[in-house]
Amino acid sequence: MNNSGGRFLGELDKVSDVIYRPILEKGLKKLCASKAGDSQILEIGSGIGSITTTLLKYGHVSATDINPDYVDHLNSRFSNKTNFKSYVWDASKEDVEKTGSFDLLVSFNVLEHLADDDKALENWGKLIKDNGSMIILTPNYKWLFSSLDKAVSHFRRYSKKNLTTKVKNAGFEIIDVYYGNAFGILGWILNGLILKRTDLPSGQLKMYAFCKKLLWIFEKIVEKFCGLSVIVVAKKI
Repeated sequence: MNNSGGRFLGELDKVSDVIYRPILEKGLKKLCASKAGDSQILEIGSGIGSITTTLLKYGHVSATDINPDYVDHLNSRFSNKTNFKSYVWDASKEDVEKTGSFDLLVSFNVLEHLADDDKALENWGKLIKDNGSMIILTPNYKWLFSSLDKAVSHFRRYSKKNLTTKVKNAGFEIIDVYYGNAFGILGWILNGLILKRTDLPSGQLKMYAFCKKLLWIFEKIVEKFCGLSVIVVAKKI
């Protein structure tokens, strides 16, 4: 891993149970997913496995990433899991060999990195079995696009409306759309739009996770109206 990318993923991994696990499990609940199931799950853009740990409770996970170093890390981290495998894959490319192989596709913070997101969604849909499902998380609000987005090679940010439209056009029925990480909006405004930073200061994610724990009830209310992330839960039709 490169130093900056590895540091950020390492810090994010330490607080993923607070930041991302509740968001993911909300989507899984919408799909009525049961733990210790036999579902075939494809995780796109697994990084170092921050949400993989949660997915492993729900089925057999195929974790993918474009970065071979991350895949090596995944294979080492989950070497004791019999329901896990990982391989290098460019999510912008079609994977004909695995057409119709998965019951569930999960992608957190990947779609915004792909130049042709519509084509990617079309290709991803082909990997899902008939009546299979998808949970996608992307950065929310186009007006928040900043130096931070540019630094991590984001092509765009999304909105509820345009992400929903793109998922529908790829052949899916929307089950739910919701926001996540509402308080993160303030940090993105400060670091990206005001201070023009290209990296989040060390320890800031830990501070954010601490605030979420203290104010989780209030944030849950706020997330009915806004959030740094937008999540779509959908079923293939």
